[in-house]
Amino acid sequence: MTMRHKSSTVILPLILLGLAAAILSCAPVESGPRAWIDWPPNGFETSVGTTLSLIAHAYAEEGVAEIQLAVDRQAYRVVSPDQAGEQFVEVSAEWFADEPGTYLLSVTAFDVNGQASNPASVTVMVTGEGPEPIVTPGPEETPPPPAPTPEEPLSTMAPTETVPLPTPTSPPPAGTPVPPTATPPPPTATPQPPRIVSFEVSKP
Repeated sequence: MTMRHKSSTVILPLILLGLAAAILSCAPVESGPRAWIDWPPNGFETSVGTTLSLIAHAYAEEGVAEIQLAVDRQAYRVVSPDQAGEQFVEVSAEWFADEPGTYLLSVTAFDVNGQASNPASVTVMVTGEGPEPIVTPGPEETPPPPAPTPEEPLSTMAPTETVPLPTPTSPPPAGTPVPPTATPPPPTATPQPPRIVSFEVSKP
């Protein structure tokens, strides 16, 4: 009775160990480049305009050529390691958001043969207010042009004086004597004094 109990306690762990080894041998082994993000952690919060330094590691048996940073699955920046071709590298990249929201940051490693790793991602929440939008006035908001001012006359003319016209007189009736017109007297000649001319003869 005692011997059977001891043998069962030894055989049962060996069977479990063998089953575990068989399961592990059937599991697929990951190959190719690998990448992961060390900072920031998933769910990290930051504010608008704050620079965030992302730190990532990559491994490739053939050697790491570069690491690509993507924001919301859109390529943002490509970072090359200090020594290209190393199997294990660490890189950092700076990123900041102009507007609040939730962003998905991901990194993908590429080896020297161009093979890519599965992307490693974290979610970052950005809080705060974004920059004020620049408002451009539309056609309806354009102020109307100023009303034209009346132009001044080029020259100012003095008012013209009205000269009264002579009133026509009616001719005298027939048989009325016409007074003679006075004839002005001729001019009187003023006598001029005689001129005296003297001659003087000098002896040589």
